[in-house]
Amino acid sequence: HEQCWDTMRSLVFLAVLLPSAVGAAEFLQGPQNATALLSSTAKFNCTVSKDWVALIWELKDVPVLMIMPQVGAVGVSDRYDMQNYTTLDTFTSELIIHNVSRQDSGPLTCGLLNAGNKDATLSVEVPGGLEILNNSLEVQWNQSATVLCRARGWYPSPGMAWMLDGSPADPGSYSTESSIDDTGLYVSTSTLLVTPTHNLTVECQASIPALAAPLRANASLVVTEGPPPVLVPAPGQPRIDRTVLIAVTVSVSAAILLVLLIILIVFCCKRKRRPSE
Repeated sequence: HEQCWDTMRSLVFLAVLLPSAVGAAEFLQGPQNATALLSSTAKFNCTVSKDWVALIWELKDVPVLMIMPQVGAVGVSDRYDMQNYTTLDTFTSELIIHNVSRQDSGPLTCGLLNAGNKDATLSVEVPGGLEILNNSLEVQWNQSATVLCRARGWYPSPGMAWMLDGSPADPGSYSTESSIDDTGLYVSTSTLLVTPTHNLTVECQASIPALAAPLRANASLVVTEGPPPVLVPAPGQPRIDRTVLIAVTVSVSAAILLVLLIILIVFCCKRKRRPSE
Protein backbone atom coordinates (compact mmCIF):
# COMPACT_ATOMS: atom_id res chain seq x y z
CA HIS A 1 0.00 0.00 0.00
CA GLU A 2 2.84 2.39 0.82
CA GLN A 3 4.37 1.79 -2.62
CA CYS A 4 1.03 2.56 -4.30
CA TRP A 5 0.71 5.74 -2.27
CA ASP A 6 4.21 6.84 -3.36
CA THR A 7 3.15 6.22 -6.96
CA MET A 8 0.03 8.34 -6.46
CA ARG A 9 2.02 11.23 -5.02
CA SER A 10 4.40 11.11 -7.98
CA LEU A 11 1.49 11.14 -10.41
CA VAL A 12 -0.07 14.14 -8.67
CA PHE A 13 3.25 15.98 -8.88
CA LEU A 14 3.44 15.25 -12.59
CA ALA A 15 -0.15 16.34 -13.06
CA VAL A 16 0.57 19.74 -11.61
CA LEU A 17 3.33 20.21 -14.16
CA LEU A 18 1.03 19.43 -17.08
CA PRO A 19 -0.40 22.35 -19.08
CA SER A 20 -3.94 21.08 -18.44
CA ALA A 21 -3.46 21.59 -14.70
CA VAL A 22 -4.48 25.21 -15.05
CA GLY A 23 -8.00 24.15 -16.11
CA ALA A 24 -11.05 25.44 -14.28
CA ALA A 25 -12.61 22.04 -13.42
CA GLU A 26 -15.21 21.97 -10.64
CA PHE A 27 -17.47 19.55 -8.80
CA LEU A 28 -20.92 19.07 -10.28
CA GLN A 29 -22.03 16.42 -7.78
CA GLY A 30 -20.11 14.85 -4.92
CA PRO A 31 -20.54 11.35 -3.48
CA GLN A 32 -23.59 10.52 -1.34
CA ASN A 33 -23.70 8.67 1.97
CA ALA A 34 -24.09 4.92 1.52
CA THR A 35 -25.03 1.94 3.68
CA ALA A 36 -23.84 -1.57 2.80
CA LEU A 37 -24.13 -5.02 4.32
CA LEU A 38 -21.03 -6.81 5.55
CA SER A 39 -19.10 -8.55 2.70
CA SER A 40 -21.20 -6.82 0.02
CA THR A 41 -20.23 -4.07 -2.47
CA ALA A 42 -20.43 -0.32 -1.87
CA LYS A 43 -20.54 2.25 -4.69
CA PHE A 44 -19.97 6.01 -4.78
CA ASN A 45 -20.22 8.47 -7.68
CA CYS A 46 -18.38 11.74 -8.13
CA THR A 47 -19.12 14.00 -11.13
CA VAL A 48 -16.84 16.85 -12.25
CA SER A 49 -16.69 19.22 -15.19
CA LYS A 50 -14.34 18.85 -18.13
CA ASP A 51 -10.66 19.86 -18.03
CA TRP A 52 -10.08 17.98 -14.78
CA VAL A 53 -6.50 16.93 -14.05
CA ALA A 54 -6.52 14.34 -11.26
CA LEU A 55 -9.21 12.77 -9.09
CA ILE A 56 -8.37 10.94 -5.86
CA TRP A 57 -10.65 8.75 -3.72
CA GLU A 58 -9.83 8.46 -0.03
CA LEU A 59 -11.37 6.17 2.59
CA LYS A 60 -10.86 7.24 6.22
CA ASP A 61 -8.18 9.73 5.06
CA VAL A 62 -6.22 7.02 3.22
CA PRO A 63 -5.93 7.28 -0.61
CA VAL A 64 -7.33 4.15 -2.25
CA LEU A 65 -7.72 5.11 -5.92
CA MET A 66 -6.43 7.83 -8.23
CA ILE A 67 -7.52 8.64 -11.80
CA MET A 68 -5.71 10.81 -14.37
CA PRO A 69 -6.76 11.29 -18.01
CA GLN A 70 -3.23 10.66 -19.27
CA VAL A 71 -2.48 7.65 -17.03
CA GLY A 72 -5.76 5.99 -16.09
CA ALA A 73 -6.57 4.54 -12.66
CA VAL A 74 -4.12 3.46 -9.97
CA GLY A 75 -5.49 1.62 -6.92
CA VAL A 76 -3.95 0.31 -3.72
CA SER A 77 -5.59 -3.15 -4.01
CA ASP A 78 -8.04 -5.24 -6.02
CA ARG A 79 -10.77 -4.42 -3.50
CA TYR A 80 -11.06 -0.96 -5.03
CA ASP A 81 -12.42 -0.79 -8.55
CA MET A 82 -13.94 1.91 -10.73
CA GLN A 83 -16.20 2.68 -13.66
CA ASN A 84 -16.06 5.87 -15.73
CA TYR A 85 -18.96 7.68 -17.41
CA THR A 86 -18.03 10.51 -19.75
CA THR A 87 -20.10 13.06 -21.66
CA LEU A 88 -19.02 16.03 -23.72
CA ASP A 89 -18.87 18.31 -20.67
CA THR A 90 -18.71 16.00 -17.63
CA PHE A 91 -16.77 13.12 -16.13
CA THR A 92 -18.22 10.73 -13.53
CA SER A 93 -16.03 8.39 -11.52
CA GLU A 94 -17.74 5.51 -9.75
CA LEU A 95 -15.71 4.02 -6.91
CA ILE A 96 -16.55 0.35 -6.20
CA ILE A 97 -15.45 -1.17 -2.90
CA HIS A 98 -15.69 -4.96 -2.86
CA ASN A 99 -16.15 -7.18 0.20
CA VAL A 100 -16.66 -4.33 2.66
CA SER A 101 -15.85 -4.89 6.35
CA ARG A 102 -16.82 -3.08 9.53
CA GLN A 103 -13.38 -1.45 9.47
CA ASP A 104 -14.37 0.32 6.23
CA SER A 105 -17.05 2.35 8.01
CA GLY A 106 -16.12 6.02 8.12
CA PRO A 107 -15.61 9.13 6.01
CA LEU A 108 -15.02 8.88 2.26
CA THR A 109 -13.65 11.70 0.10
CA CYS A 110 -13.61 12.51 -3.58
CA GLY A 111 -10.74 14.94 -4.18
CA LEU A 112 -10.25 17.02 -7.31
CA LEU A 113 -6.85 18.65 -7.95
CA ASN A 114 -7.12 22.44 -7.62
CA ALA A 115 -10.83 22.19 -6.64
CA GLY A 116 -10.96 20.74 -3.12
CA ASN A 117 -12.90 17.75 -1.78
CA LYS A 118 -16.43 16.41 -1.46
CA ASP A 119 -17.18 14.15 1.51
CA ALA A 120 -19.56 11.27 2.23
CA THR A 121 -19.85 8.46 4.79
CA LEU A 122 -19.78 4.70 4.37
CA SER A 123 -21.71 2.70 6.98
CA VAL A 124 -21.18 -1.06 7.01
CA GLU A 125 -23.96 -2.99 8.76
CA VAL A 126 -24.01 -6.56 10.06
CA PRO A 127 -27.13 -8.78 9.95
CA GLY A 128 -26.93 -11.42 12.67
CA GLY A 129 -29.07 -14.36 13.75
CA LEU A 130 -32.68 -14.40 14.92
CA GLU A 131 -34.60 -17.00 16.91
CA ILE A 132 -37.70 -17.39 19.07
CA LEU A 133 -36.45 -18.99 22.27
CA ASN A 134 -39.69 -20.77 23.19
CA ASN A 135 -40.74 -21.84 19.68
CA SER A 136 -43.36 -24.37 20.85
CA LEU A 137 -45.92 -22.85 23.18
CA GLU A 138 -49.06 -24.13 24.89
CA VAL A 139 -51.37 -21.87 26.88
CA GLN A 140 -54.86 -22.17 28.33
CA TRP A 141 -57.66 -20.26 26.69
CA ASN A 142 -57.74 -16.55 27.56
CA GLN A 143 -54.55 -16.85 29.68
CA SER A 144 -51.47 -14.67 29.13
CA ALA A 145 -48.33 -16.11 27.50
CA THR A 146 -44.82 -14.64 27.15
CA VAL A 147 -42.84 -15.17 23.93
CA LEU A 148 -39.11 -14.32 23.77
CA CYS A 149 -37.19 -13.47 20.58
CA ARG A 150 -33.43 -12.89 20.44
CA ALA A 151 -31.37 -11.16 17.73
CA ARG A 152 -27.65 -11.85 18.21
CA GLY A 153 -24.61 -10.47 16.37
CA TRP A 154 -26.13 -7.34 14.74
CA TYR A 155 -24.75 -3.92 13.95
CA PRO A 156 -26.31 -1.46 14.50
CA SER A 157 -28.94 -2.50 17.05
CA PRO A 158 -31.86 -3.94 15.02
CA GLY A 159 -35.40 -2.67 15.11
CA MET A 160 -37.71 -5.45 16.31
CA ALA A 161 -41.44 -6.02 15.77
CA TRP A 162 -44.04 -8.80 16.04
CA MET A 163 -46.81 -10.16 13.82
CA LEU A 164 -49.82 -12.19 15.03
CA ASP A 165 -51.42 -14.34 12.31
CA GLY A 166 -49.99 -11.96 9.71
CA SER A 167 -51.14 -8.72 11.37
CA PRO A 168 -48.88 -6.27 13.25
CA ALA A 169 -48.97 -6.68 17.03
CA ASP A 170 -49.77 -3.69 19.22
CA PRO A 171 -46.41 -2.00 20.05
CA GLY A 172 -47.62 -1.75 23.62
CA SER A 173 -47.71 -5.54 23.90
CA TYR A 174 -43.93 -6.01 23.56
CA SER A 175 -40.67 -4.45 24.71
CA THR A 176 -37.05 -4.76 23.52
CA GLU A 177 -33.73 -4.51 25.35
CA SER A 178 -30.29 -4.33 23.70
CA SER A 179 -26.68 -4.74 24.82
CA ILE A 180 -23.24 -4.97 23.17
CA ASP A 181 -21.21 -8.20 23.34
CA ASP A 182 -17.45 -8.62 23.49
CA THR A 183 -17.13 -8.33 19.69
CA GLY A 184 -18.87 -4.96 19.55
CA LEU A 185 -22.06 -6.43 18.06
CA TYR A 186 -25.55 -6.01 19.46
CA VAL A 187 -27.70 -8.59 21.23
CA SER A 188 -31.38 -7.59 21.38
CA THR A 189 -34.15 -9.47 23.18
CA SER A 190 -37.81 -8.69 22.53
CA THR A 191 -40.55 -9.89 24.92
CA LEU A 192 -44.13 -10.27 23.66
CA LEU A 193 -47.11 -10.62 26.01
CA VAL A 194 -50.18 -12.12 24.33
CA THR A 195 -53.55 -13.42 25.59
CA PRO A 196 -54.85 -15.79 22.89
CA THR A 197 -58.39 -17.10 22.48
CA HIS A 198 -57.41 -19.38 19.60
CA ASN A 199 -54.28 -20.94 18.07
CA LEU A 200 -51.84 -18.30 16.82
CA THR A 201 -48.80 -18.04 14.56
CA VAL A 202 -46.41 -15.50 16.04
CA GLU A 203 -43.64 -13.94 13.94
CA CYS A 204 -40.65 -11.99 15.23
CA GLN A 205 -38.94 -9.53 12.86
CA ALA A 206 -35.54 -7.80 13.03
CA SER A 207 -34.35 -5.13 10.59
CA ILE A 208 -31.55 -2.67 9.88
CA PRO A 209 -31.46 0.01 7.14
CA ALA A 210 -29.20 -1.99 4.77
CA LEU A 211 -31.54 -5.02 4.73
CA ALA A 212 -34.06 -4.97 1.89
CA ALA A 213 -36.51 -7.00 4.04
CA PRO A 214 -36.54 -7.86 7.75
CA LEU A 215 -35.26 -11.19 9.02
CA ARG A 216 -38.11 -13.38 10.35
CA ALA A 217 -38.58 -16.16 12.90
CA ASN A 218 -41.89 -18.00 13.49
CA ALA A 219 -43.49 -20.06 16.24
CA SER A 220 -46.89 -21.65 16.90
CA LEU A 221 -48.92 -20.86 20.00
CA VAL A 222 -51.46 -23.59 20.81
CA VAL A 223 -54.51 -22.95 23.02
CA THR A 224 -55.14 -26.13 25.07
CA GLU A 225 -58.64 -25.32 26.41
CA GLY A 226 -61.46 -23.39 24.79
CA PRO A 227 -64.55 -21.47 26.02
CA PRO A 228 -67.83 -23.26 26.93
CA PRO A 229 -69.47 -24.80 23.86
CA VAL A 230 -72.08 -22.78 21.99
CA LEU A 231 -75.14 -24.63 20.65
CA VAL A 232 -75.38 -24.21 16.90
CA PRO A 233 -78.54 -25.43 15.09
CA ALA A 234 -78.26 -27.85 12.21
CA PRO A 235 -78.52 -26.43 8.68
CA GLY A 236 -82.12 -25.54 7.87
CA GLN A 237 -83.24 -25.41 11.50
CA PRO A 238 -84.15 -22.10 13.18
CA ARG A 239 -81.59 -20.72 15.62
CA ILE A 240 -82.68 -21.08 19.25
CA ASP A 241 -82.26 -17.94 21.27
CA ARG A 242 -80.28 -18.55 24.47
CA THR A 243 -82.82 -16.60 26.58
CA VAL A 244 -85.70 -18.75 25.34
CA LEU A 245 -83.69 -21.90 26.02
CA ILE A 246 -83.01 -20.82 29.59
CA ALA A 247 -86.68 -19.92 30.17
CA VAL A 248 -87.87 -23.30 28.91
CA THR A 249 -85.33 -25.12 31.10
CA VAL A 250 -86.43 -23.19 34.20
CA SER A 251 -90.12 -23.81 33.48
CA VAL A 252 -89.65 -27.55 33.03
CA SER A 253 -87.55 -27.76 36.19
CA ALA A 254 -90.22 -25.84 38.18
CA ALA A 255 -93.00 -28.13 36.90
CA ILE A 256 -91.07 -31.27 37.90
CA LEU A 257 -90.38 -29.82 41.34
CA LEU A 258 -94.09 -29.00 41.79
CA VAL A 259 -95.15 -32.52 40.88
CA LEU A 260 -92.63 -33.99 43.33
CA LEU A 261 -93.89 -31.64 46.04
CA ILE A 262 -97.56 -32.71 45.47
CA ILE A 263 -96.60 -36.40 45.60
CA LEU A 264 -94.75 -35.80 48.86
CA ILE A 265 -97.77 -34.02 50.43
CA VAL A 266 -100.17 -36.82 49.38
CA PHE A 267 -97.81 -39.45 50.78
CA CYS A 268 -97.55 -37.66 54.14
CA CYS A 269 -101.35 -37.27 54.39
CA LYS A 270 -101.94 -40.99 53.83
CA ARG A 271 -99.48 -41.90 56.59
CA LYS A 272 -101.31 -39.68 59.08
CA ARG A 273 -104.72 -41.27 58.27
CA ARG A 274 -103.65 -44.88 58.86
CA PRO A 275 -103.10 -44.62 62.65
CA SER A 276 -106.45 -42.90 63.17
CA GLU A 277 -108.32 -45.69 61.43
